Amino acid sequence: MKKTFLLTIAAIVALSIAAGDSPAQNTNQNDNSSTVLIAKKSKTKKSSFRKGWYTAIGTCNLRYGPGTNYSIAYQIEDGEPVYVVKKKGNWYGLHHGSSDETVYWTHVTNLKPYYGPVTWS
Repeated sequence: MKKTFLLTIAAIVALSIAAGDSPAQNTNQNDNSSTVLIAKKSKTKKSSFRKGWYTAIGTCNLRYGPGTNYSIAYQIEDGEPVYVVKKKGNWYGLHHGSSDETVYWTHVTNLKPYYGPVTWS
């Protein structure tokens, strides 16, 4: 029903503009006419999570699961690159190392997106 309503409004606005009755032409008139704006549904996802390269902010713990109740596998230092593959709550699941396919976890506040070249040590 919303879609039909919006299409009807769009058609009315289009016909009004085609007839030369655009709001810009009526700016000097002293009437109570209003301009109709049609909002389009955003095509962006609600979540801002994206797979890709991130770097550590300071020293951060990489854990075996998404939570502080999981043990620490090891730590990475500020600026070290990791490849984030998933998100669960406030935790990122990531790969670290050139051949390591293990998914480690760290809190989202420990990483920031990275857009430069990546080199493994």
